[in-house]
Parts: sequence; structure tokens; C-alpha cells
Amino acid sequence: MILEALLPSNSAIIFAKLTNIYSRVGGAYLLKAERKEHKFSSRDMAVFPIYATVPSKNDKSPQRLISGIMIREPHHARNPTDDVNVLTIELLTRDSPTWTFCHNINRAIIAQCSNFILVASQNSMKKIDPIHLTFN
Repeated sequence: MILEALLPSNSAIIFAKLTNIYSRVGGAYLLKAERKEHKFSSRDMAVFPIYATVPSKNDKSPQRLISGIMIREPHHARNPTDDVNVLTIELLTRDSPTWTFCHNINRAIIAQCSNFILVASQNSMKKIDPIHLTFN
């Protein structure tokens, strides 16, 4: 009964996207800062896809559902509570619930096209967030 309610909602895809985002931000894409290091030396911008891996219909190889990209801006985070700025750009389906949701995102730039909605939003996360949120 619970499974029947969850499958149409695509909640597993949302959680897979979150897991992929936080594991990438917390792994190779979040470089360590050292006190001796020049502030612009190695913590440059990183760009990676926002996607979920799902089984294919023919069960041969998995498919990746890509919805956009995340850009991690150059950061100077040293402490676990320091902020790291990120910019997300996503292509979403053009329907009424998605349109309503997009207008509730703070400071989002929304462009409505013929077949999809393009949403860009700037946000930040604590340096320690990926450690806890990878296993949502």
C-alpha cells in the first residue's frame, strides 16, 4: 500500500538526485582549505550534473535521468560551519504543480519555454552538510 502511493510520486528519483549531489559536493568537488594556501589557488569552481540512476526497461544497463547542473562556486571554507555557495540550473516539466512550486523558490530566475521551465537559483550549504545529507 505504501509502495503503491510512493511509486507515482517519483520520490525515489528525488532522493537519488539528492544523494548524488551531496556525495559529489562532499567528495572530490569539495577541496580542503589550508591556512597557508593562497585564497584563490586550488578551490576553483566545479560543475557537475544533477541526475538519478534508474533501471532501464530492457534491464541491460541503467539510465541516468539528468535534470540540470550544479555549479559550486569558488569557496574559502575552512570550518565545518562555513558556507559554500552553489548555483543550480534545472529543466523541469511544464505543468501547473511545477509552475506553482517554482514561484515559491526564493530568489529564483524562472524562464518558461514551450516544453519546459528553466529554473536557476543561488543557494549555500555548510561545508559539513554533505557528510550528513549523502545518506538521506
